[in-house]
Amino acid sequence: RISEEGIQQALCSGTVIGSYAVLTAAHCVESGTIAITVSSPLAGDIPAVAYAVHPQRGLDPAGIDANFKDVAVVLTGDASSGTGLSI
Repeated sequence: RISEEGIQQALCSGTVIGSYAVLTAAHCVESGTIAITVSSPLAGDIPAVAYAVHPQRGLDPAGIDANFKDVAVVLTGDASSGTGLSI
């Protein structure tokens, strides 16, 4: 879930790629994102602590595809907090 100004704005899917990482679309986490929560049937709602967007996002060499390299990684806590995702 992506929240802007305390209001849920988007619901995007993602793929768990590690105990503390989710791969999702960059357009889901850009533009005014204030809070990201990862929801898992096994772990419940886990707040994200950081995210990173592909550094070449939107830089299609042909100038055709605005969603070029539209990927991001969302991080959920750290090993010391025990707030990882069950995979």
